[in-house]
Amino acid sequence: PSKNCSVYSSSDVETSVEEEFEVSYLLSTYEIASGSFSIKYDSELFEVVGVTNGAFCDDKIVDVNTKFAGSVNVSFVGTVYKNDTNLITVKFKTLKNGNINSTIKMSVTEFYDLDLNPISCDGCTATVNIALDESYTKDAPSMTLYTAYNATTGKVTLTIKLDKDSMLGAGDFTLKFDNHYLTYKRHQHVHKK
Repeated sequence: PSKNCSVYSSSDVETSVEEEFEVSYLLSTYEIASGSFSIKYDSELFEVVGVTNGAFCDDKIVDVNTKFAGSVNVSFVGTVYKNDTNLITVKFKTLKNGNINSTIKMSVTEFYDLDLNPISCDGCTATVNIALDESYTKDAPSMTLYTAYNATTGKVTLTIKLDKDSMLGAGDFTLKFDNHYLTYKRHQHVHKK
């Protein structure tokens, strides 16, 4: 009779830019001697900062490859069963800011028992919800405010400049002033190529 196995992961994850979070994987049985699996993620949203083998991997030779962006590839081989189903924990760091939903998918390539019988195993998917961090400014383009006062006309001229390296396509900002002393007259856009 063919053997089956299931994989379970952490429930839905909530995260924000620059935060770290973990996704842990558990097996429904420890009677797996060797095999390989991969964990796929969006490398624009996350990076792997650490991988910890669970007790299931004790007494097994384990190879973890995180060299390819978007993928953690794991293979293992053993000659005994370890009575533990805690497979692996992957720690990720969130790279992007925004209200974004993504998934991290674990797929089993192959699992075998001690007699090299194949074990059928569906992978699993963890949902990651990135929440917008309104206070995060690290990737915001820097703006500079220049002021000039003409004593003859009594005019204050404000010039707002964006970083020349800014790739900003659109955005908004608020300019606040004390309306007891200043009155808004006009504005103009200056485009420089």
